[in-house]
Amino acid sequence: MNPPKTYGTRIRVIVNDGYDAFLDSVYALLKNQDDIDVVAVTTHISNVVELAQELNPDLIVLDIGWSIKADTDAIRRLIRKIPGVMVLALGMDTSAIVMNYVLEAGAAGYIRKDLVYEELAPAIRAVVAGCDPIDVCSRATDNKEQHKEIRDLEDPNQGIPDFNSVQDRENIERDSEAE
Repeated sequence: MNPPKTYGTRIRVIVNDGYDAFLDSVYALLKNQDDIDVVAVTTHISNVVELAQELNPDLIVLDIGWSIKADTDAIRRLIRKIPGVMVLALGMDTSAIVMNYVLEAGAAGYIRKDLVYEELAPAIRAVVAGCDPIDVCSRATDNKEQHKEIRDLEDPNQGIPDFNSVQDRENIERDSEAE
């Protein structure tokens, strides 16, 4: 992992989330951190690459939603187009499968939205410090056994699902458990 660009200074962060109210609350949380500088916020994932190229952040907090394929493609695109940038995924999912797709795409960690107020700032610091992505996911899963599942999944880029419903997600998870 690349050393942080902001060693000894504030961590420059872009935050993306599809919901204005949630985005505002994340901004309010991070602006009170002495070592984190939110340089931009956006509700549109399509704006993230342009903002990152213009503002040169150290880290991008990226909303992961139902379209896992599109979100993992966005992670890959960001890492390819913005050398040295780190991506911290933020989502509602507790599935080891989804977290593995996100990590395999190059995210440096994954934080659940329901844990954002206690976990996001420490996770940003951990990512910039170069911590193992699985450690940054420490509370993202409901149990420690899923951490092993994240590491053990084989070839996660084969057929990344694009979930259209909760039922699709549950069917994919059930099928993978049966294998």
